[in-house]
Amino acid sequence: MSGIFGDDPIPAFASSRNVVVLSPENAFLKILNGPGCGEIISLSSLKMIIGRNDPPHVSVDIDLSKYEIGKIPMISRRHAELKWVNEKLELVDLGSSNGTFVNGTRLASLKESGTPRPVVLCEGGKITFANLECEIICQINHS
Repeated sequence: MSGIFGDDPIPAFASSRNVVVLSPENAFLKILNGPGCGEIISLSSLKMIIGRNDPPHVSVDIDLSKYEIGKIPMISRRHAELKWVNEKLELVDLGSSNGTFVNGTRLASLKESGTPRPVVLCEGGKITFANLECEIICQINHS
């Protein structure tokens, strides 16, 4: 390290060997707060509805009810959708009552816009479903 300003690589232009490409095989959602802090959920399905199971009426692919913070549920039954499109992980808010945020910015919901624009997620991206904080992580199996 020379200590000269500008010697470090620019993150967006880092060499290809340092770039992490998310895929259904290596992408996970890590819970950052609440009762399940530290738990990791696989994002291997091509389409995943995130929310709270409420049988027999509502069934979701990723049930966040056990991670809820507080006694009053804040996560909607059908809160958001994650899906793989053209090798990218996209997130859409499905009209949740308490919002979905990516890196601190609230997503437009299905209720508000009719057809919300999906947000493409990257490794390290922070997602907040109501008051539950999560992060997109990449874990590569070296077996």
